[in-house]
Amino acid sequence: MSIQLIAIIVIGLLLLSYFILNTILLDKKLNEPFMQSIASNIPSNIIQIQKMYNAYKHMPTETLTLIKLKLKSYDFSNSLIVQIIELMNKLIITVAATLLGIAVTVSISMITFLQNNSELKKDYPSWVTSISDVFETISVLINKYTDFLFILLIIFIMVSTHTFFMHRRKAMVGEHLLIIEQIEKERS
Repeated sequence: MSIQLIAIIVIGLLLLSYFILNTILLDKKLNEPFMQSIASNIPSNIIQIQKMYNAYKHMPTETLTLIKLKLKSYDFSNSLIVQIIELMNKLIITVAATLLGIAVTVSISMITFLQNNSELKKDYPSWVTSISDVFETISVLINKYTDFLFILLIIFIMVSTHTFFMHRRKAMVGEHLLIIEQIEKERS
């Protein structure tokens, strides 16, 4: 593996750990007020909702309003990571794929030209050298193309992971907002 691929893998792993850590921290931050005991007759999948409901229900109205405002201030739709990946997708990946495609096409055209050139065939050693140079170029380009596809795979995995964690974070905040709105309805 080349150093560029290793660097991309390391960056990808760092971003993945960043996404995971941010999601865990948000989950902890949202669940801070809910360290109360719960009745054991409630199904386990409802216990967390009951904890949040009871904690929010016992909060003063002003605190509840502030928490609601803070939760609504989270914006998961327009993150910097998504903008960078979209820019990279639109510019860098498209240009790189096009350039690699052009280079492979030109190299294959050169082989066809060299194969049909009767003047070069007269000097057989230089003809063989030219053909082998073109094949080496094609071999290098194919290797670069596979590296490029590997990079695209890593980017896809990063985007998928980022999307998963953004969806998870949005769902957690939405759950809290739903409970707060229910309590506000009950209070009014």
